[in-house]
Amino acid sequence: ALLAFLGPWMAVSCNGAPLVQASGIGLITGDVAPSADSPLAGFMNRGEAEDAPQKASGGETLGSARIWAGAGFGLIVLALVLGLAARPPRKAALAALAAGVLALSALGGGMGWTASQFQAEKREALARSPAESEDAGPFGDLGRGMASAMAAAIRLDILWGYWLAVGLLAAGVGATGMAARARPD
Repeated sequence: ALLAFLGPWMAVSCNGAPLVQASGIGLITGDVAPSADSPLAGFMNRGEAEDAPQKASGGETLGSARIWAGAGFGLIVLALVLGLAARPPRKAALAALAAGVLALSALGGGMGWTASQFQAEKREALARSPAESEDAGPFGDLGRGMASAMAAAIRLDILWGYWLAVGLLAAGVGATGMAARARPD
Protein backbone atom coordinates (compact mmCIF):
# COMPACT_ATOMS: atom_id res chain seq x y z
CA ALA A 1 0.00 0.00 0.00
CA LEU A 2 2.88 2.36 0.73
CA LEU A 3 4.34 1.81 -2.75
CA ALA A 4 0.98 2.77 -4.28
CA PHE A 5 1.53 6.29 -2.91
CA LEU A 6 4.03 6.70 -5.79
CA GLY A 7 1.31 6.15 -8.41
CA PRO A 8 -1.14 8.78 -9.68
CA TRP A 9 -3.94 9.43 -7.20
CA MET A 10 -6.00 12.24 -8.66
CA ALA A 11 -6.19 14.52 -11.65
CA VAL A 12 -8.12 17.65 -12.48
CA SER A 13 -9.17 17.65 -16.11
CA CYS A 14 -11.14 19.85 -18.47
CA ASN A 15 -13.12 18.05 -21.17
CA GLY A 16 -10.98 14.97 -20.61
CA ALA A 17 -7.67 16.83 -21.02
CA PRO A 18 -5.62 16.49 -17.82
CA LEU A 19 -4.64 19.81 -16.26
CA VAL A 20 -3.20 18.93 -12.85
CA GLN A 21 -2.13 15.53 -11.55
CA ALA A 22 -0.93 14.37 -8.14
CA SER A 23 0.46 11.17 -6.68
CA GLY A 24 -0.11 10.20 -3.06
CA ILE A 25 3.38 11.42 -2.18
CA GLY A 26 2.73 14.60 -4.19
CA LEU A 27 -0.38 15.28 -2.13
CA ILE A 28 1.61 14.87 1.09
CA THR A 29 4.51 17.07 -0.03
CA GLY A 30 2.37 19.62 -1.86
CA ASP A 31 3.91 18.84 -5.25
CA VAL A 32 0.72 19.05 -7.27
CA ALA A 33 2.10 19.60 -10.75
CA PRO A 34 0.58 20.17 -14.17
CA SER A 35 0.08 16.92 -16.03
CA ALA A 36 2.67 16.23 -18.73
CA ASP A 37 -0.15 16.33 -21.32
CA SER A 38 -1.51 19.62 -19.99
CA PRO A 39 -1.23 22.94 -21.76
CA LEU A 40 -0.33 24.31 -18.31
CA ALA A 41 2.93 22.32 -18.37
CA GLY A 42 4.18 24.22 -21.40
CA PHE A 43 3.07 27.52 -19.94
CA MET A 44 4.85 26.83 -16.65
CA ASN A 45 8.01 25.69 -18.48
CA ARG A 46 8.07 29.01 -20.38
CA GLY A 47 7.71 30.83 -17.07
CA GLU A 48 10.80 29.16 -15.57
CA ALA A 49 13.05 31.88 -16.93
CA GLU A 50 10.88 34.49 -15.25
CA ASP A 51 11.06 32.76 -11.84
CA ALA A 52 7.43 31.64 -12.10
CA PRO A 53 6.19 29.01 -9.65
CA GLN A 54 7.21 25.51 -10.66
CA LYS A 55 4.20 23.74 -9.19
CA ALA A 56 0.50 24.41 -9.42
CA SER A 57 -1.09 25.18 -6.10
CA GLY A 58 -4.00 22.86 -6.76
CA GLY A 59 -6.29 25.18 -4.86
CA GLU A 60 -7.38 25.05 -1.27
CA THR A 61 -9.08 21.67 -1.65
CA LEU A 62 -6.04 19.85 -3.00
CA GLY A 63 -3.87 21.66 -0.48
CA SER A 64 -5.92 20.21 2.38
CA ALA A 65 -5.36 16.73 0.95
CA ARG A 66 -1.89 16.97 2.51
CA ILE A 67 -3.48 16.30 5.92
CA TRP A 68 -5.51 13.20 5.16
CA ALA A 69 -2.97 11.68 2.75
CA GLY A 70 -0.20 12.25 5.30
CA ALA A 71 -2.33 10.79 8.08
CA GLY A 72 -3.08 7.72 5.97
CA PHE A 73 0.59 7.24 5.11
CA GLY A 74 1.66 7.66 8.75
CA LEU A 75 -0.99 5.24 9.98
CA ILE A 76 0.08 2.61 7.45
CA VAL A 77 3.67 2.95 8.67
CA LEU A 78 2.43 2.73 12.27
CA ALA A 79 0.44 -0.43 11.45
CA LEU A 80 3.56 -2.02 9.94
CA VAL A 81 5.73 -1.09 12.91
CA LEU A 82 3.15 -2.29 15.45
CA GLY A 83 2.55 -5.52 13.56
CA LEU A 84 6.23 -6.33 13.34
CA ALA A 85 7.59 -5.00 16.63
CA ALA A 86 4.89 -5.35 19.27
CA ARG A 87 4.60 -8.42 21.46
CA PRO A 88 2.73 -10.70 22.09
CA PRO A 89 1.69 -11.45 18.49
CA ARG A 90 -2.07 -11.23 19.16
CA LYS A 91 -1.75 -7.76 20.68
CA ALA A 92 0.53 -6.75 17.81
CA ALA A 93 -2.12 -7.87 15.33
CA LEU A 94 -4.86 -5.98 17.20
CA ALA A 95 -2.78 -2.80 17.32
CA ALA A 96 -1.90 -3.10 13.62
CA LEU A 97 -5.57 -3.76 12.84
CA ALA A 98 -6.63 -0.59 14.66
CA ALA A 99 -4.00 1.51 12.84
CA GLY A 100 -4.99 -0.04 9.51
CA VAL A 101 -8.69 0.69 10.03
CA LEU A 102 -7.82 4.28 10.96
CA ALA A 103 -5.67 4.55 7.81
CA LEU A 104 -8.58 3.28 5.68
CA SER A 105 -10.86 5.82 7.34
CA ALA A 106 -8.41 8.66 6.74
CA LEU A 107 -7.89 7.77 3.08
CA GLY A 108 -11.52 7.00 2.29
CA GLY A 109 -12.99 9.90 4.22
CA GLY A 110 -10.31 12.28 3.01
CA MET A 111 -10.80 11.48 -0.65
CA GLY A 112 -14.58 11.71 -0.25
CA TRP A 113 -14.23 15.07 1.45
CA THR A 114 -11.82 16.32 -1.21
CA ALA A 115 -14.19 15.34 -4.02
CA SER A 116 -17.17 17.02 -2.34
CA GLN A 117 -15.14 20.19 -1.58
CA PHE A 118 -13.98 20.29 -5.20
CA GLN A 119 -17.61 20.23 -6.35
CA ALA A 120 -18.50 22.94 -3.80
CA GLU A 121 -15.63 25.14 -5.03
CA LYS A 122 -16.86 24.71 -8.60
CA ARG A 123 -20.37 25.81 -7.59
CA GLU A 124 -18.97 28.76 -5.62
CA ALA A 125 -16.79 29.88 -8.52
CA LEU A 126 -19.80 29.75 -10.82
CA ALA A 127 -21.87 31.76 -8.32
CA ARG A 128 -19.11 34.42 -8.13
CA SER A 129 -19.09 34.76 -11.90
CA PRO A 130 -18.75 38.42 -12.97
CA ALA A 131 -21.39 37.72 -15.60
CA GLU A 132 -23.99 37.72 -12.83
CA SER A 133 -23.21 41.27 -11.72
CA GLU A 134 -25.47 44.18 -12.70
CA ASP A 135 -22.79 45.82 -14.84
CA ALA A 136 -22.23 42.74 -16.99
CA GLY A 137 -23.76 44.57 -19.92
CA PRO A 138 -25.06 42.86 -23.04
CA PHE A 139 -22.61 39.97 -22.63
CA GLY A 140 -24.02 38.85 -19.26
CA ASP A 141 -25.87 35.86 -20.70
CA LEU A 142 -22.89 34.87 -22.84
CA GLY A 143 -20.52 35.08 -19.86
CA ARG A 144 -22.92 33.14 -17.67
CA GLY A 145 -23.22 30.44 -20.35
CA MET A 146 -19.46 30.20 -20.79
CA ALA A 147 -18.85 30.00 -17.04
CA SER A 148 -21.48 27.30 -16.74
CA ALA A 149 -19.97 25.30 -19.60
CA MET A 150 -16.47 25.59 -18.11
CA ALA A 151 -17.67 24.49 -14.68
CA ALA A 152 -19.38 21.48 -16.23
CA ALA A 153 -16.22 20.55 -18.17
CA ILE A 154 -13.86 20.55 -15.15
CA ARG A 155 -13.65 17.26 -13.25
CA LEU A 156 -11.72 15.68 -10.43
CA ASP A 157 -10.75 12.13 -11.36
CA ILE A 158 -9.61 9.59 -8.77
CA LEU A 159 -6.88 7.51 -10.40
CA TRP A 160 -5.58 3.94 -10.10
CA GLY A 161 -2.81 4.66 -7.58
CA TYR A 162 -5.36 5.69 -4.95
CA TRP A 163 -7.57 2.65 -5.60
CA LEU A 164 -4.54 0.35 -5.49
CA ALA A 165 -3.44 1.82 -2.14
CA VAL A 166 -6.91 1.48 -0.64
CA GLY A 167 -7.37 -2.05 -2.03
CA LEU A 168 -4.01 -3.27 -0.74
CA LEU A 169 -4.62 -1.60 2.61
CA ALA A 170 -8.06 -3.25 2.86
CA ALA A 171 -6.47 -6.63 2.07
CA GLY A 172 -3.85 -5.99 4.76
CA VAL A 173 -6.53 -5.03 7.27
CA GLY A 174 -8.43 -8.21 6.43
CA ALA A 175 -5.33 -10.37 6.86
CA THR A 176 -4.48 -8.60 10.12
CA GLY A 177 -8.03 -9.17 11.33
CA MET A 178 -7.70 -12.87 10.62
CA ALA A 179 -4.36 -12.94 12.47
CA ALA A 180 -5.91 -11.15 15.45
CA ARG A 181 -8.71 -13.73 15.65
CA ALA A 182 -6.34 -16.72 15.38
CA ARG A 183 -6.03 -18.84 18.49
CA PRO A 184 -2.54 -19.20 19.92
CA ASP A 185 -1.04 -22.69 19.54
